[in-house]
Amino acid sequence: MCDIHQNFDNGILTVAKKGFWCDGLIQLTKVYKNKENGILIAGKFNFTKIDRNFMIANNWWAGIKIIEEAHASILRNFIFANFG
Repeated sequence: MCDIHQNFDNGILTVAKKGFWCDGLIQLTKVYKNKENGILIAGKFNFTKIDRNFMIANNWWAGIKIIEEAHASILRNFIFANFG
């Protein structure tokens, strides 16, 4: 288990650029109180899986944000209201 909190930017960032593939796994973590998004997933070939996280909460902008045609799988997480 891992705590990711109080970052001045995004807590976790996965990016697929220039045609490269990203199939990251974010699992069994607590992501909270980050100044931007808790988890940001970007890029057309980004297939990050967000699964069984204990808490995604109180991030300034969004708990999970998916941009630039990314295709994330979000399964079995505890996502709480954000205050941003």
